[in-house]
Amino acid sequence: IHVSPDLIQPAPNLPLLIGADFGLTPAAIIGQKLVDGRWLILDELVTDSCGVIRFAELLAKYVATHFPNHRVDCGFGDPAGNQRSFSDEKTAMEIMKAHTGWKWKAAPTNDPTMRREVVVSCLNRLVDGNPGLLVASKCATIRKGFAGGYHYRYVKSGNGAQMHETPFKNQYSHPHDALQYLLLGGGEHDVVLHKVKASKSRRPRQAEGVDY
Repeated sequence: IHVSPDLIQPAPNLPLLIGADFGLTPAAIIGQKLVDGRWLILDELVTDSCGVIRFAELLAKYVATHFPNHRVDCGFGDPAGNQRSFSDEKTAMEIMKAHTGWKWKAAPTNDPTMRREVVVSCLNRLVDGNPGLLVASKCATIRKGFAGGYHYRYVKSGNGAQMHETPFKNQYSHPHDALQYLLLGGGEHDVVLHKVKASKSRRPRQAEGVDY
């Protein structure tokens, strides 16, 4: 249900939003948030052994080639991308802005639990029978990641095998990190927080008004 069998056409008159994960294997996810809250994941750009400047240039050229009639409203990246480099004192966000011409912001959080929850929230959402997250079939890496490539590894402990706290770093983790930053920056962070607050407010108050 979350993968379109047909080619997804970008919604007209809606800007693109981009999520990016930096490092030596940077990746970007290109999407749109529809007016009803659904997400279209239109494309992905996955690289290997690529610096930030080269990645920014590749991404700008890729978007201009494949989405010539759409502007990029904003890009969202790892909050660590605001840390300055020791070599030239520029942050990854500043480099991305300089070489793409787009506005770039750090995602609201890098908390692994929140990053996972925003994706789960979209996957569990149906709007008028349509999935809250629809992935284009051309996004092969993201699809394979959802099918098991993006996963937690078991680690041995004194009490037996346990899940590692963070997902295993592989060729699927970087695009999925980029997807998480896209959803976080695109407003899903506030959606999840609102659900948590609403859930807490609905809980019964035990022994309210009792003085012992």
